[in-house]
Amino acid sequence: NIDECPDGPNCKGPGGTTFSYPRLYGYDVWSTRIFIRDAFKAVFPDRADEIDAKVDPGEYGLENYWIRVACIFLFMIGVVSDLRKSINLMVLLRTVPTQAESWLRYEVPDWDDKTDAKDM
Repeated sequence: NIDECPDGPNCKGPGGTTFSYPRLYGYDVWSTRIFIRDAFKAVFPDRADEIDAKVDPGEYGLENYWIRVACIFLFMIGVVSDLRKSINLMVLLRTVPTQAESWLRYEVPDWDDKTDAKDM
């Protein structure tokens, strides 16, 4: 809970700093601010300490535990679907013949006589 920060548990964000309302941004803004800070460091490597002191990208995070759970659930739905499709593709690639052989074969049914099965 962000109201318990900076002294509460789990008050560190993905950037490694403490959460606070004025420094809390959405992912798009936060990632852009990180990019700008890193670009300044790349252009002025000798002034990296000064850039770190003056350029604060803030933090990215969600304020509510249940919203986090819902987001993780939605993410997992997409990941599991993609995993299932990848497994199906691997099964298909493993099943497809790799030699010049027939893809079809006739197996005689064991539940009835061959001639009766053909008549159906």
